[in-house]
Amino acid sequence: MGLFKTLFSGQMESSAEKEEKKQKQDFDVLKYDGIRALQAGQTEFAIRCLEKALTLKDDEETTEKLAQAFLQNRETEKAYGILQTLSSQTENPLPVFLIMAKINEQTFNYTRMESLCASALAIYPESGELLYWAGKAQYALGNNLQAIVFLTKAIVHDEQLQSAYLLRASVLLDMGSLKEAEIDADYLLTAFDPTEEALLLKAKICLQTGSIETAILYYNKVISHNPFNEEAYIGLSNAYTINHQTDRALETINEFIELMPESAEAYKERGRIKLQLNDKAGAMDDLKKSLECSPEAMNQLNGRFNNLEQEMNVQYKNRNPYGF
Repeated sequence: MGLFKTLFSGQMESSAEKEEKKQKQDFDVLKYDGIRALQAGQTEFAIRCLEKALTLKDDEETTEKLAQAFLQNRETEKAYGILQTLSSQTENPLPVFLIMAKINEQTFNYTRMESLCASALAIYPESGELLYWAGKAQYALGNNLQAIVFLTKAIVHDEQLQSAYLLRASVLLDMGSLKEAEIDADYLLTAFDPTEEALLLKAKICLQTGSIETAILYYNKVISHNPFNEEAYIGLSNAYTINHQTDRALETINEFIELMPESAEAYKERGRIKLQLNDKAGAMDDLKKSLECSPEAMNQLNGRFNNLEQEMNVQYKNRNPYGF
């Protein structure tokens, strides 16, 4: 029947048309098999399918899925290279730029993030999210004033961008501009639903300004949000110590060690408290435990001190006694 139809219609399918049709079918099979594999967590198979599909046809969605697959497979540099190509091909590269910025953060490549944001902002100068990432890059590179400029611009262009307020307050806190940092922290807590990050920021500011009771209040709020927040427990313990509530400080850090027995920072904090209580042996034990939980700290210790007691005596002179 197909032959008669072809004869009477006067149309014959050429070999080139057959090949094109087959290539399209192969592409569709490979693409959607790859997408299904990606959704099922079969990352290696997804990568093979999607890479093969792209040899048959350039396709924006397939390229995006391949980058996603490499990210899931923790092959960030391969993903980044694909996204670079995609950013030059797509009509709206802004979402791609934002993913690339996130990859730079994950790989601590802030110099590349700075360059990326500069190029992207030439296209999207009013993108609050890009301005935020530009500010983050400057902060990581030690350019605090430039970070403040970018983050303020981000807020001007997007008043709902909570991450920009949070980061600007953190930069201001590092710069010692406590009053300005607290303005941002208070705005976050009143204009939006309180988040763990905003509550922790407020607690840290209060601790530094000497509002110890308020700091204790906010550290406890953080712990109510997340009972595994290491920084909140250590900050709360420190606040109790400053408030001459050493027993509460020890109780707080013991509670966290029960929850997270591998926390090197928690053992450092408990050692500090024990030394204040004249329990030098207990402080030494906690120093040893901290080093066991933190191979990086042990590596830094090697060659600097002849013995652990010397390390303990030096470090306990500081506010953060084991600050290596």
